[in-house]
Amino acid sequence: MPLVIRSRTLIILIVVITFLYVFWPREHRQQQCPPIRVENELNSELGPLIDAVRSTIITDNKGNQKVYLNAKGYITFLSVLRKQHHTMVHKLVKSAEWALGNNSVYSVTLKPQLPPSGDPHDYMSLGRYYWPDPTKPDGLPYIRKDGYPNPEFFSINDYLYLRKMFREVQNLGFAYFFTYEEKYVEKAMARLKEWFLDEKTKMNPNLNYAGYRKGEAFGWKAGVLDFHQVFRILQVIPLLRNSHLWDPEIEIGLKTWMTEYYSWLTTSTIGRAEGKSVNNHGTFYDVQALFLLDYLNRYDEAKTFVLQALQNRINDGILPTGQQHYETDRPTSWFYSVFNLQGLFLLAERADHYGVDGWHYEGPSGQSIKKAVDFLLPYALNDGKGWPVKNIKGFEMNDYVKLLELSYIIYGDDKYLEAIEELRPKTKAEQAVGSKMAHWEDNYLCNIALLSNRLLWTCLNKKMFILTVLRDTIHIQPYDFHKPKYEALTDEINRIYANKVIQEIGLCICLFDILSASEEVVHYGNGASYANVTFRLVVFRPFIGEILEGTVSSNTAEGVKVTLGYFDDILIPTNQDDKWKFDHETQVWVRLWDNIIPEEEWESVEDKYLYMYMDKDLPIRFRVIDEKFTDVGTKGPPPKRTGMKTSSSSTILSNKLIIPFNNTKQVPYELIGSIAERGLGATVWNWS
Repeated sequence: MPLVIRSRTLIILIVVITFLYVFWPREHRQQQCPPIRVENELNSELGPLIDAVRSTIITDNKGNQKVYLNAKGYITFLSVLRKQHHTMVHKLVKSAEWALGNNSVYSVTLKPQLPPSGDPHDYMSLGRYYWPDPTKPDGLPYIRKDGYPNPEFFSINDYLYLRKMFREVQNLGFAYFFTYEEKYVEKAMARLKEWFLDEKTKMNPNLNYAGYRKGEAFGWKAGVLDFHQVFRILQVIPLLRNSHLWDPEIEIGLKTWMTEYYSWLTTSTIGRAEGKSVNNHGTFYDVQALFLLDYLNRYDEAKTFVLQALQNRINDGILPTGQQHYETDRPTSWFYSVFNLQGLFLLAERADHYGVDGWHYEGPSGQSIKKAVDFLLPYALNDGKGWPVKNIKGFEMNDYVKLLELSYIIYGDDKYLEAIEELRPKTKAEQAVGSKMAHWEDNYLCNIALLSNRLLWTCLNKKMFILTVLRDTIHIQPYDFHKPKYEALTDEINRIYANKVIQEIGLCICLFDILSASEEVVHYGNGASYANVTFRLVVFRPFIGEILEGTVSSNTAEGVKVTLGYFDDILIPTNQDDKWKFDHETQVWVRLWDNIIPEEEWESVEDKYLYMYMDKDLPIRFRVIDEKFTDVGTKGPPPKRTGMKTSSSSTILSNKLIIPFNNTKQVPYELIGSIAERGLGATVWNWS
């Protein structure tokens, strides 16, 4: 009998809830559904980080939904990207699975023709647009016919193997990021060792014979472009590094190889000549150099370099009208206009990492990246009609539409969204016939990098953030039943976890995505529904050794306190060495640095040191040397967790205590920093 009563009660409850949902006025239902809020907020600076993933819905002038990232107007999570997510992951995993089963050897030593050096380890490729000279009996040296590729280019397979290696390692790295399958890491390591490190198969760190023109002694500067996609592997190495299978010896070898290659790129006759190129060759030279500097942790050089590179390329390469005149001088003018823009986008996106806004930079005559995008737009919408210069290759749209997607995210201009909708059928047609420009998953990942405010490694890394996979039972209250299932789950997960510290995991920022959710089960006691959910959170947890930038918040007896704006519990202890003293007059700590000026030039003995005052609000760069998790205790028993997994470890964790992040004297998570290296400390110092 009690069983029957409970069943009837459950049925009545469901009927009542259904009646209220269908007939209760919508405006009342919405009022009962409060906006997402962060409990135990640390400060208001955390808001933009959370809003980067949890968005505010706005409609455009057509009534279509748009989602803006934050007050700057950047747009988050376009609906088309939501639809593409699972397709993109499926395609990446499929490509990675193919790479797993591909046992072909990729090596420069397999080419059928040796370079003039006689060393098979020297990379070699032929000039793409060079042909035999018909006026010479032997056709040598080859002469240039721009826009007309010589099929002989593919007779030497170094270029083909290089591109395949770049693409496969990238796919394997991202497949690991999305699946946590260690097999992808193993294969990626094998490919990297094969190309860069193995004594039998490795490539020498130079491009002396790239772009080789038959009849000449060396390669040509244009051949440096062959290596421009090195960014593909440099952007996934940090993902692979998160695996416990990652071999540190590979990292050491790669750092050595990339250091030697960067030296060749910037000091050799061929490399320096390519750097002076004024068209897309120069742009992608800058892309290579910038990504290499970043990978080699030469951050100060990278920041100076990217600022100068963007100014040079925009000021000289773009007219006030937006026309890229060095590209439109080519017979394949449309292709190279889009291609050079891709390079500028890569530079601008990487520049964001260093606080340099290349997206909105304007040259002395108003030149800008946006104007270059806009110059192409009317011709794209009219199948190239009216294009003012010669163009022998047609007007393929796939890569340009990728740039429009990014432009919409960056600039928030509705005309880009409208153009995307109009041009997408053409891009699908190009993909259907196997267009070589159809690697749209690359753009999806770039979009997510921008859309998530660079919380994740995709096109650009913000290393201090990781993804954590959790499994939990999430309940949905009856007043949220009117919401779509995943929206209700998102709200509840953020309510539970946002701005909380999970012991040994880090500070949870917000939900990134939901991987799976079971069917809901209605609880007869309170009417709420329950679902077992697997999801990922964006978590703040820098790695030990990482360099961060913040500002001095205070000076205490223990040392210098630093804030990142959304995280305040950072201490730089002053008992680490004898190069600290406390200035009682100003009540701040002072860091002493040995003066590099010769002693005979000192005016007094005090000139032995340079004095860095840790004034409040001083911008500061520091290295993370330790972290501390403290169980500060909570009211009531800790929530039960079925399991956790982070992207930086394959270890399954269980029953970890979740602690509200607040301003108590004891903090659940603290970072320990150091500035005991030249280049660290006050960012305003000129260390040169």
